Amino acid sequence: MVFFYKNNTLYIVGAGPGDPELLTLKAFKIIKKSDIIIYDSLVSPAIINLSKVDSKLIKVSKRCGVNNCTQSQIIYLLINYVRKGFLVCRLKNGDPSVFGRLGEEILELYANNIYVEVVPGLTTGSALSSSIKLPLTHRKWGACVSFITGVELLNKKFDLIKWHHVIKGANTIVIYMILYNLPSIIQKCVNFGYDYETPIMFIQSCSTNNEKKIVGTLGSILHQLSLIRLGPPCIAIIGDIVEISSISPYH
Repeated sequence: MVFFYKNNTLYIVGAGPGDPELLTLKAFKIIKKSDIIIYDSLVSPAIINLSKVDSKLIKVSKRCGVNNCTQSQIIYLLINYVRKGFLVCRLKNGDPSVFGRLGEEILELYANNIYVEVVPGLTTGSALSSSIKLPLTHRKWGACVSFITGVELLNKKFDLIKWHHVIKGANTIVIYMILYNLPSIIQKCVNFGYDYETPIMFIQSCSTNNEKKIVGTLGSILHQLSLIRLGPPCIAIIGDIVEISSISPYH
């Protein structure tokens, strides 16, 4: 199928978890064609390197606690380059619609009469399942999965997450961006129904050459992480489903 690019259109593109081979075909084509690529710091260098030689690459760090560019500055860059007639790609790690600030950016762009197309990406919560050969659902251990964020607004008080509903309603919990508030998250899990023996798996840099994983329990994981330090991007799976990893030949 021939893909026709539109003038005065901003493409918000999901880069997936990091492996270029996990990009959608449409994402690949847009990255190859774009004049301007404004990308988050967690996007894999291997994906950035797919851009054409004369593309202008603008890195806007959006890590927890580390921002070299405010949201308003990012919006200004996007609007400015689109209005100048460039083919602009806003490149985000994973899927833009899953904890990717898509809503914040798209509303501002609509308010400035910028036409937007969103290209989905493989969200890390799904990609990690294939990468580490661990299902997120299972007829015996996991009929329901919740994807939640480890960081929130409102001074990081977790006001938007109803932890009692999450823990009672989901067999498996996948937590994005978990490192920053890990002690608090563990305490909330225990307060609302889990015990310290509940299995947890940490995965760093899913699907890339830097991928690492640690398997433990809510009671042991802080000590384990003090011995084997992981950095972002990190994601965690909590629940009995993690026990499958102990019988895997890849463990």
